[in-house]
Amino acid sequence: MDDIVAHAKDLASKGEDLYAKFNIANARDIRDEELFTGQVSRAWRKTALKYHPDKTGDKYDEALYRSFERARDVLLDPAARRVYDDTINAAQWQKQQRDKMSAQKRQLLDDLERREREGREKMAETHGAISVLSLAELAERNAMRERGRKLAEERARLIREAEERDRRRALAAQGPPDTRQASTSTDSGIPADTDYDAKEAELMRRIAQRKAEKEQRKAEKKTRKSGAFPASPFYVEDTQEKTGESKPSQSSTSAAKADASKLKDQHVTKTAGPTEATEESTGSKKDFTPLMERLRAAQAKKVEAKRLKEAAQKDQAQS
Repeated sequence: MDDIVAHAKDLASKGEDLYAKFNIANARDIRDEELFTGQVSRAWRKTALKYHPDKTGDKYDEALYRSFERARDVLLDPAARRVYDDTINAAQWQKQQRDKMSAQKRQLLDDLERREREGREKMAETHGAISVLSLAELAERNAMRERGRKLAEERARLIREAEERDRRRALAAQGPPDTRQASTSTDSGIPADTDYDAKEAELMRRIAQRKAEKEQRKAEKKTRKSGAFPASPFYVEDTQEKTGESKPSQSSTSAAKADASKLKDQHVTKTAGPTEATEESTGSKKDFTPLMERLRAAQAKKVEAKRLKEAAQKDQAQS
């Protein structure tokens, strides 16, 4: 059905008069479908007898005979005949309008129609060539796309395996975390996530303070044993009152109090700065550098273990 309609439109665009082909020009205006069909059938029988191979013999023209068959099919099909008539009428109207134009306008219109016709023909030829080559090209492109996809998958798999090997080597080289050093860092009371310099300074300050307090207690104990402190003037006065001895004069008592205060200030001055002396003695008696190095190593191992764990989780999530 669609082929007949398309063929009818093609015949009309070429300007082929099917009614004249069967010598039934008067049938163009017949509105009765049955009457029209009968007239076309009679005209076809006459034409078939004239161009049939049994009649023509060796002069039989198959293309001519097929053209009459196709023309008969178009005229006997209502839809195809309607398309043919509409196209023919439009072409005739355009021809009439062209005849009314001036020679210059007619030439311009002819050139335009010629270029449009050539463009359609060229497009049809190009489309036909593309259609012929498209099957082979499509198969080749699909094969290339499949090969590229397989190569990409293989490359991604090799990369993942290499990363997994590197991660395992790093974990094996790192070894298990040092539990003893980790517990030492925890027992020191310093949070693991704070600034390490601040933790080190705080630890050194506490050690120095405790050492200074210890040295101060030792110095005071030694001073008490050696009797370096002078007897208190108040104690002297109480003793004199109990033994009945005469009290010293007010001036001598004031002088004694001043001397006692001076000696006490000197003693306080000597013992007031244990921190500085202790800090010097701390470095000479006991070195805390190994402890700090162990703390730093423990912290570094803990950070590295955390980083490796996060990397392993990330790789597992990606895979």
